[in-house]
Amino acid sequence: MNYILRLVTMNRILLLFFTLLIYGCATKLTTNLNVLGYSNFHENLSKSSSFIELKNYLLKNNMKLGGFVMLSGSPNTTYGLGNVGLDGDRKSFFVTDENKNWLRNTMKSFVLSEFSAFMYDSEGLNLSYCGDFANAIIGDNGEFGTIEYTYFLSNMTEVQRQIFLKQQALDDCNYDAVLGDVFYKKKVKVNSSPTIAKLIIIKKDENYPITSLDNLSLTVTDQSVQAMTAMLTDADLLQALKDYKLTGGKKLAEPAVINKTPVSESTTTTTNNQVPAVNMEKYKTQCKELGFKLGTTDYGNCVLQLMK
Repeated sequence: MNYILRLVTMNRILLLFFTLLIYGCATKLTTNLNVLGYSNFHENLSKSSSFIELKNYLLKNNMKLGGFVMLSGSPNTTYGLGNVGLDGDRKSFFVTDENKNWLRNTMKSFVLSEFSAFMYDSEGLNLSYCGDFANAIIGDNGEFGTIEYTYFLSNMTEVQRQIFLKQQALDDCNYDAVLGDVFYKKKVKVNSSPTIAKLIIIKKDENYPITSLDNLSLTVTDQSVQAMTAMLTDADLLQALKDYKLTGGKKLAEPAVINKTPVSESTTTTTNNQVPAVNMEKYKTQCKELGFKLGTTDYGNCVLQLMK
């Protein structure tokens, strides 16, 4: 019996050993650096007409967007942040929930600092985004990194929202199937390194030198803020939101055909090349019902959009 127990114990130790060899040592993604601010990125946002228009549009229409922050990767991830060269060892940063929360916060903090007034946790229209950390390219000791981020606009029911909240992390950022009615999706790939990062940082403890883990943390954080800036200044995202609100999530109907009855060739020619008049009243009525105010630019755009 003792021999069997020793054999089982040895097998478990060997299994753990080979698991660590394959997946790297579980390492806590902590840093001696504090991010003091995002002033460089904030300046870019403040000058972005797309970001200003997005906020004004949401404010004017009394709209808020729900939000989900997602990442790719699991304890078994062997690429990207799941297998990083750090001080001569291979380490994984996907093993603990603490690391996953840290990665989510790198994406969430900047958005909340600039856009929190327009986001809430609820069903309905959602702006969700994902960092593909499992498939990232990470240089040894955090010297550089390339990561792809994906962001989505979707409409979710409460049932779909609850299903999503129970979703396990995927090995990529293809979360389309669990985000409800996805009507906009875009990928952005960003690069960074400690030497080009634009974050304002300070050491938590001045007595400690900058480590390779600090460099890795700085690179990943800078990449996340770059990607979130690209998302918030995306003019196509704003247009997709406008179009979705305009149509209620449905494709615009083609103008009605007045006469489907076959006619003779002699009756198809109009005098003096006249074009039949378009009945605009129905489009005007639809735009008024959608909440657009008569005489405004948005009202005119609505009518034109329905006429296409």
